[in-house]
Formats: sequence, C-alpha cells, structure tokens
Amino acid sequence: MPAPSTPDAYRPHLQSDFVAQTAPAVGRVFRLVEVKVDIDDEVQHCFALFFTSEGERLEQGTFTLQHPVLGELTLFMVPIRQGRSGLRYEVVFNLLRDQGQ
Repeated sequence: MPAPSTPDAYRPHLQSDFVAQTAPAVGRVFRLVEVKVDIDDEVQHCFALFFTSEGERLEQGTFTLQHPVLGELTLFMVPIRQGRSGLRYEVVFNLLRDQGQ
C-alpha cells in the first residue's frame, strides 16, 4: 500500500506504534513522535515524520512498517540522532505540486 502523502493522515497516530521486520522473525517498534511540515506552498509540499525506537541503530534504508489503522507502509527511514527516548529516525516526503504544465 502506498504511504499516505499528507501530514494530516499521520497526525491522529502520534504516539502510536509501527512495527517493522528488521530481521527474520524480529519485529522492531517505531513510535511516531512528531509530524512536521517544512514547506507547503504552490510549488511543493514537504513534511517529515519522526519516530523513536530502542535498540541497536539501524542503517538508513527502506522498511515495511505495519500499523493497526494505516496498514502496511513502505518508508525510507534515516537515523538522525540518539536521545533519551532511544534513537530518532526521520522520514521525508517532498512532493511537487502539479503546475498544470
């Protein structure tokens, strides 16, 4: 399933858990902790999702996450920093708007 491409699709799920299979028979929990809009104008729409997760740092890459409401999502996640609540990962959506050309 394609990931929803608006921040409003994710906001109701702040503080909820997404689970990814990071190795055979190993599930990893990612908690959605922030939805941030960077650009929203007539040319582009750019927003980011921020997740925290405990455990060993995972390299950036594409992960398939399961969510009880949103279903299965395939997202490219990048580790950005270590914090008190675990590692923080970022997913960026950068969408160009149709300019009618």
